[in-house]
Amino acid sequence: MAKVPSCDVIEPELNIAGPALEAAKYYIEHEELRKMFAKLIAASMNKGHIEVAHPSFVEVIKQLSPLDARTLHFLSNNRNSIGCGSIVLNVLDGQGGHVPIVHNFFPLPGLNKDNYLSYSASIDNLVRLGLIYIDINRSFNNNLFYRSLEEHQLVRDLRVMYSSQPSGAATRVEVRKSAWEITQFGQNFCSCCL
Repeated sequence: MAKVPSCDVIEPELNIAGPALEAAKYYIEHEELRKMFAKLIAASMNKGHIEVAHPSFVEVIKQLSPLDARTLHFLSNNRNSIGCGSIVLNVLDGQGGHVPIVHNFFPLPGLNKDNYLSYSASIDNLVRLGLIYIDINRSFNNNLFYRSLEEHQLVRDLRVMYSSQPSGAATRVEVRKSAWEITQFGQNFCSCCL
């Protein structure tokens, strides 16, 4: 609020500030979520943000884990530079079969072979909340968006792991490209809460 000109400071929207203050007291141990509540309250007092601040944002924050908050922050900061995809195990038997390994794969910091299921669930939650949209039938034209996926340590680790597995058929780990975006609801949420 210190950066907001005093002429743009208004009385907070009670349908936002009241529930946000009430909910924030249960998130003392989660700094990422506490900050989101504080920023939402500040947005409800800023004439420049009042059109995008929405009462449902309180409930959205309540449904986020700290990992979800960090993931959304990363996606918001990298929205025009990274792609997403799925990591699949292709069976090279001439019939084109594949087995999904990781859905909704983004080059997230800290993602590795021990925690990829938690990160995948985090992305699922952001989709469920309507903050991001993933289209598996489209991909970005700029292949540079996918370089960080192809070069990610998780993909390298899975390639090593599956290349050393004895199996009846030859296999190859690949990244299937997808496109994604932050929805308008998600953009409004990010502008108020991140």
